[in-house]
Amino acid sequence: MNTRVIGVLAVLALLVLGAWRMYHMGYDEGQGDERAIWTEKSKAQTQQHNEEMAKARKAEQTLRDQADTLKKETSDEIARLNANVDHLLGKLRDRPKRPAPAPAGAVPTTPTPGADSPGCDGRRLYGEDATFLVRESAITNYLRLQLATCHAQYGQAREQLAQ
Repeated sequence: MNTRVIGVLAVLALLVLGAWRMYHMGYDEGQGDERAIWTEKSKAQTQQHNEEMAKARKAEQTLRDQADTLKKETSDEIARLNANVDHLLGKLRDRPKRPAPAPAGAVPTTPTPGADSPGCDGRRLYGEDATFLVRESAITNYLRLQLATCHAQYGQAREQLAQ
């Protein structure tokens, strides 16, 4: 009876060993197939990613070049505005200063506006007032220029994204 049990155990061991070996052979072959499929997918994804990155870099470079051009134009315009402000301020140095305020309760010398009234129009502004207005105008022009540059850059970026 021992020989029969040993024989049965030997056959079972051979069957288990054969099944294990076939399982792993099939697993290894299937793994190779899966690995090949995964490699193909990975290559395709990598290629697509590289193409998209190249497109994005090209768009980025285009936007950067356009922004640099706009910055140069803006800085040239600012330099022109600053030169104009300096010129105007130089011309305003000869303007008369504002007179000291009249003492409290004093009657003004020109009670009604008229041709002799100093400081009534732009030609006869006091120096301090004219300087203030020139500087405020320069600030306004600077802000207007910066806003126009911002709008232009935004429009270029929108056009680039639409492509």
